[in-house]
Amino acid sequence: MKKKTVISLILAGLSMVPFYAYANDLIISNNTNFPSTSVINHGLCSTILKEAGVVKPHEQNHVVPGDKVKWACTIFPSNCQADVYLTDNCQGPLIASVTFDVNSGIKSTIIKDAKYKVVGSGFNITLNPA
Repeated sequence: MKKKTVISLILAGLSMVPFYAYANDLIISNNTNFPSTSVINHGLCSTILKEAGVVKPHEQNHVVPGDKVKWACTIFPSNCQADVYLTDNCQGPLIASVTFDVNSGIKSTIIKDAKYKVVGSGFNITLNPA
């Protein structure tokens, strides 16, 4: 019985490898004068992802590795919500909420501050002044 349990745990662990290994990278372009960060699923700030979690002002093609995206969205992978802030610490006014599926990409964007446009498709998103 113990042997079956150990084998089951090993197989379960191995099945997680493709989950993270083949994730899609999220590409962010920030055309504003401010850094951007996001609160993921009403939880932690993207700064927990270190340099991948803060997009500098006017930075193009900032890559958030797919494994980090999937990790951040583990609780709701098909309805992951990112509340976007134009600060380096997820504080201040909310400018948009973006919902995406970690396997298929952006599903919707809701603008919260009319001074900005947030557009995206697939795994590419761009922050622009309005």
